[in-house]
Amino acid sequence: MTVTAASSVAVGSYIITVTGSSGSIAHSLTLNVTVAASAKTTFVVTQVSWTHRLSLTKSGSTQTFTLTVKNTGMSPAYVQVLAAGNSTNLKSFFNVKSRVALLSPGASMTITLSQPFNATSIGLKFNFTIQLLYGTAIDPSGTILSPNALQLVKSSFTVVR
Repeated sequence: MTVTAASSVAVGSYIITVTGSSGSIAHSLTLNVTVAASAKTTFVVTQVSWTHRLSLTKSGSTQTFTLTVKNTGMSPAYVQVLAAGNSTNLKSFFNVKSRVALLSPGASMTITLSQPFNATSIGLKFNFTIQLLYGTAIDPSGTILSPNALQLVKSSFTVVR
């Protein structure tokens, strides 16, 4: 026998009665059923932004990636955002990470990553990805244990004077 609860059923303990019958014979049994919160971790990521044409003179020589992450799951999760990219000529790269933060169910946070560039990058196009790393535990140094990765953005920008 499989008992399935609708997503609208509140977490808690319930007593159900099961009746089986065949012809004139019937037997009933009561069962205790516990509906537990789903451990599934889900996120909504919004307001992702960066400068598509990074002007070193107008930006303070810094590319800024900003996004908002909301934990729409039922369990708290440790989260970290990683932006990594390579120039199309493969001679320059960057890798920048946010700090690890604990995000409670229903909570959201805005994360900003900054990566400096200099005049040697003028004229280069960078292909990059932004990933959300998440998990349920961290080690003593604050690193997420066995992180899951969710790719959020795959795009590019060009560095100009």
